[in-house]
Amino acid sequence: MNEPTQTSGQPLQQPETPPKPGFCRHLFSLRPLKFCFVAAVALAVLVVLFYNEEKFRGYLAWKNYRQKLERIGYGFDVKSVQYPPTPPEKNLAYLPIFAPILDATHKNKISDNAGYEELHKKLRAPYEMMEKLGHGEKWKVAGNWRSSRAPDWNTKISVKNRNQETPKQHLPPEKAAEMLLDVIRQTLGPDLDVLREEIKSRPVCDFEVNLESPEPFSVILPYLSEFKSLVVAAAIRAEAELFLRQSDGGWRDTKFALQLADSLKKDPFIIGFLVQIALRETSLNPLWYGLATRQWNEAQIAELQALLEGQNHLQAAYRVLNNERILGNCTLEYLEKNPQMMRSHMEGTDEAPFAKRVAVCMFPKGWFYLEKINYQRFFVEKLFPLIPTNRPWIDLKQYNEQHAQYEKQLSSGGLIRTAFGHNIFSRLLLPAFGNVMLKAARHQASVNLAVTACALERYRIANGKYPQQLQDLTPRYIARLPVDPVNGKPLIYRLNDDGSFILYSVGPNGVDDGGLVVSPEDSRKWDLESDWVWKYPSAQTNL
Repeated sequence: MNEPTQTSGQPLQQPETPPKPGFCRHLFSLRPLKFCFVAAVALAVLVVLFYNEEKFRGYLAWKNYRQKLERIGYGFDVKSVQYPPTPPEKNLAYLPIFAPILDATHKNKISDNAGYEELHKKLRAPYEMMEKLGHGEKWKVAGNWRSSRAPDWNTKISVKNRNQETPKQHLPPEKAAEMLLDVIRQTLGPDLDVLREEIKSRPVCDFEVNLESPEPFSVILPYLSEFKSLVVAAAIRAEAELFLRQSDGGWRDTKFALQLADSLKKDPFIIGFLVQIALRETSLNPLWYGLATRQWNEAQIAELQALLEGQNHLQAAYRVLNNERILGNCTLEYLEKNPQMMRSHMEGTDEAPFAKRVAVCMFPKGWFYLEKINYQRFFVEKLFPLIPTNRPWIDLKQYNEQHAQYEKQLSSGGLIRTAFGHNIFSRLLLPAFGNVMLKAARHQASVNLAVTACALERYRIANGKYPQQLQDLTPRYIARLPVDPVNGKPLIYRLNDDGSFILYSVGPNGVDDGGLVVSPEDSRKWDLESDWVWKYPSAQTNL
């Protein structure tokens, strides 16, 4: 037996115990490694289950919601966004001047660089000639119908030249107007004349944008800025002709500017719709000036009135918003199939926060379906019920309040709350649509005012004075009086003591402020704070 022994004079000795393993040795022993491996496998299984569950949940929710929308008439076919094709012989876009742009929209890229640059140079030619003459590199429009002020020709041509410290000495107004006409005559004049004749048989300008591009957000619209140059040149030429009392030429170019702006009505995009509004507002300037200076006969005014009657810009806004609903869904489907595009977009800059990059990389595919649901809900459940489909006006105050409330909800909270609420793309895309109905209502008011003003002038020509009330215009001068597009009530008309009149819409606040005009040169303030007024200076000498 191994028992401790004791010798004489020595203490009893205990057997030695083996040393305990160290912490590192224990950590990397077999048992902890097995535990870590099992935990990692379990975590991986949970992640896989989570992503698959979210994918199935999102897919099922989107399938049911999409079927619900299709049953009530909201489709998703991108082909429904475009109007039926216009025959080339009726399409202004098939003229040689637009060939480089039409080629670019068909191919979704500018392949004819030489042709496109030549067109761009041609459209820039009037500005370059003005700059060479020392009068500035652009035309500054100093007066318009919003401010009830005639064009200031000196201001138009006396913008400071980039090579000058001060503008060139002012010319007499007649000389300034003649200079502008001469510059246009030498540059864009021949092309404007051709377009003015061709638009009589080609009332539509459809550049046939390729919406079946594999990357829906990469569609190019090179025609919008070029078209703006043409409409501005036509409108300025009309104003100059009217100032020089070339009444027939001013009438023809006013009509042409209105037709040119209206020819883009088949454009399916919101940006195209907003550009059309801007171009038509520009075209109303020579119309206002021609009516204010009383240079046209009743037949000429009736023809201009007919161009504007029947336009429903609230319905046009509804259409382009519905197009954006469809195109936004196409974009989300593309990102769902190509998530690297979203990652490269958000990770491509050093400014992207690290948390955002991680969130993008870990974005479950099933959440794309939930993002699509919330994107569609904004239009179908929140926006479209506020847009009338059976009346020519909108409660703009209610619309603005509800949209502001929804936008506030989207913008509140950080990335985590937005991601788990499935509102990332709604937060990115939807705020851009907030002002569309405001601009549509404001422009509808502009058109309604212009139509009524044409009828008033025709009445004055026939009777020697303006009527006591708008009802006197029907049915001889207008079949049906336009209403105020913000409340559905008649436009406010007041005959002044000097025989002139003031005609206005109550504006976005829905309150009659007596024709108050706030900052007509500041379009945002004019949109939000002003009554929308059409009136003329009390004295013809101011024109």
